[in-house]
Amino acid sequence: MLRRIFLIALFPALTAIGLILAGGGFLDSGRMPPCLIHEWTGLHCPGCGGTRAFQALARLDLMGALRMNSLGTLFVLGVALLVFRTSWEAAFPQWRWRRLPFDERWLWGALMMMVCFTVLRNVPSWPFCLLAPH
Repeated sequence: MLRRIFLIALFPALTAIGLILAGGGFLDSGRMPPCLIHEWTGLHCPGCGGTRAFQALARLDLMGALRMNSLGTLFVLGVALLVFRTSWEAAFPQWRWRRLPFDERWLWGALMMMVCFTVLRNVPSWPFCLLAPH
């Protein structure tokens, strides 16, 4: 019973924590360290702009979040969907969502997508420059 209550409350609790952090100015207070990869090399890593993208998502500014870090935004939305699905299935066990067959090919695909995203966001010509954080 306790596990079921925990799973039901998981999605709203994570959403509230995220909104409190972003809305309370904790992430925007200047206490966040700069990206060392960008500082040392001048290149954008896959996470560059991720904090500002998270803040934009907390303000429900999807386009702003995509401009800051499109891959990170899609990752956060995917994780939010998985957490919501887990909470939904815990609350309503009779309604199951279709399962995707996860194996190591998903991990290799995600790694290749992250490498391609990193390379393309550092190309200084249009349209690839749109992937760099603005």
